[in-house]
This record gives sequence, structure tokens and C-alpha cells, in this order.
Amino acid sequence: MAAIKGRPLAEPETIIPQPGFQERALSTRADIAIIGGSAGGGKTFALLMEAARH
Repeated sequence: MAAIKGRPLAEPETIIPQPGFQERALSTRADIAIIGGSAGGGKTFALLMEAARH
């Protein structure tokens, strides 16, 4: 286990897409995906997850 100054580091969090929209948005092979929907649907977080993969 890694440690900094004698304190153990927290285990890394695994971030996965929500079932449904986010899974479909992140699994598309398209270069450009046009998405829409109401507030709170996870569009921004899906966009951030896509950028984090690269």
C-alpha cells in the first residue's frame, strides 16, 4: 500500500457511467454525438468522462 508521510493513501475510486443514456453515449463509435435532454440527465458528466478516457 502506498503512503505519504506515514499515512496510507485512500483506495482509488472507480467511476462508471450510469445505465442507459451515459452508457450509450460513451459506447458510441461516432466522432460527433448530438445529445439533449432535461436538466440532471448526466450529459455534462458523460462529456467529462469521455474526455477523461483520453
